[in-house]
Amino acid sequence: DAEKTPQQNAINAKITKNEARVSGYAAISFVSNELNTAFTALKDQNNFSSLVATNSQSSAFSATTSATSTSGSHEIEVLQLAKSQRTISAGYASASVPLNGGNPMSLTLTVGGVAKPVINLVEGKDTPQDLVNAINAAKTGVTASLVNTGDGSASPYQIVLSGAKGASGGFSLNASYKQVDGTSSSSPNAGSLGLSFPVNAANQVASDAKVKIDGITFTRSTNTLTDVLPGTTLDLKTVTIGAADLSLVRDTTALKEKFKALVTSYNDATSMLNVVTDPKSTMETYGATLAGDSTARSVKAMMRTLVQGESNTPGSKISTMWQMGISIDRSGVMTLDETKLDAALADNFDDVVQTMTGN
Repeated sequence: DAEKTPQQNAINAKITKNEARVSGYAAISFVSNELNTAFTALKDQNNFSSLVATNSQSSAFSATTSATSTSGSHEIEVLQLAKSQRTISAGYASASVPLNGGNPMSLTLTVGGVAKPVINLVEGKDTPQDLVNAINAAKTGVTASLVNTGDGSASPYQIVLSGAKGASGGFSLNASYKQVDGTSSSSPNAGSLGLSFPVNAANQVASDAKVKIDGITFTRSTNTLTDVLPGTTLDLKTVTIGAADLSLVRDTTALKEKFKALVTSYNDATSMLNVVTDPKSTMETYGATLAGDSTARSVKAMMRTLVQGESNTPGSKISTMWQMGISIDRSGVMTLDETKLDAALADNFDDVVQTMTGN
């Protein structure tokens, strides 16, 4: 026991010291992660999307801004939506009724004025379901589905053909029927032998979207317009009643909160680093746990370099964080001059984004 006790005490002392160091490193890790989160919120260009869209006819279209959007007011009139062609067949008694008496038949789809490769249906594969499967397998840009209307009639099954949105997605169908005697006949968009697409109110013609913005009419094949207003996406829902007023106004309230969070996280990290490295600190668990530790000193120095000096993606008028109101005093405490930040965001917003994110 006399030999064991002093050695045991020495070992226990080392264990206690190392457990304290673990606690100190855990504290540094926590505050560093918090600081990293605060910086991350200011390093992505998309996080600087601070324009608020006010739309007088939000039921007709929506506007989504980004960091590259520009403020201003616009008159927007949705004249027409982009639609895909929809063609509906006559009714059939079942999904398995032959359309050509079990004989082979072929289909030719012309999409946007271009004839696609012939779709051949072999003998015994001429039912509505076979036709739908063959069209979908061909991947011509036209899709097919077989629906059961459940209308109580003797012919509740209908084939529905759909194209891509926009006028260029318009299509026509030509069916060719092979007979038992080897002869064949063809019929465009209709078929006396079984396949028929009559003109009815449920059919839909392919069309492009048309929207007038500040007097200029834009035509697009989609209802999601990304290239008519800089940095802003318009999603068209229906035609407007006259012209709608769209106002894009910059609101930096949420953005300022991100800068404030950065200041708070930085000061929290600095405070904790002071606690763990101060040999006279008496804070429970963490105080003086890393006194003289080189890693703790390195982290502290690295933190300061994050906010000092010029950005490596500087703007023309804003290139440093002190120009945005962020500064560090002699004791290492970071402060934010909100007046200076407001001025930078109001007068040189693009420079702030460039300096912080490199776009």
